[in-house]
Amino acid sequence: ALGKEALAERSVTEVAARFGAAGLRLGSRGRSAVAAYHWAGTAGVFLPGDARSSFLAALGFSLPPAVSAMAGGTFFRDLSPEDLSPLEADLLVWVSAFDTDPDLAALPMRRTLEAHRKGREAFAGPLVGSAMSHASILSMPFALGRLERDMAAALDGDPVSGVPTARKAGIAP
Repeated sequence: ALGKEALAERSVTEVAARFGAAGLRLGSRGRSAVAAYHWAGTAGVFLPGDARSSFLAALGFSLPPAVSAMAGGTFFRDLSPEDLSPLEADLLVWVSAFDTDPDLAALPMRRTLEAHRKGREAFAGPLVGSAMSHASILSMPFALGRLERDMAAALDGDPVSGVPTARKAGIAP
């Protein structure tokens, strides 16, 4: 409508290249990642096709099989507080409407997740979580810029190094 198709295509290509390069730096190929939430006392997962899961897929991560098996009909799935095992992944990104989440930090079964014990959780608060959710040509690079270092820290294999967003949100091990 505006005659800027070439600019739009170039912008999409540039963002895809930026995500591809970040995925290489993160070593995402062959690794799993999941975007999860904790809202009003309920934990859940964002399913294939949701913008938050697509964000991680654009980096080259795959979904854990348990999450892929839940696909269909909706973009999210609540999980039983007694069984958070579908969230077990090489990288667990909590997407929240808040900067901290004391209820998430206190969620007993979260502490049983290997992703938690090994420091593989990152936290996307309201600004970054919203950017992931909007999935626009402007918001995706913004979210990547804010999360890449945290994802790298979560994936470095050293639980002691710490993930700044997880520490700030109060969910670090």
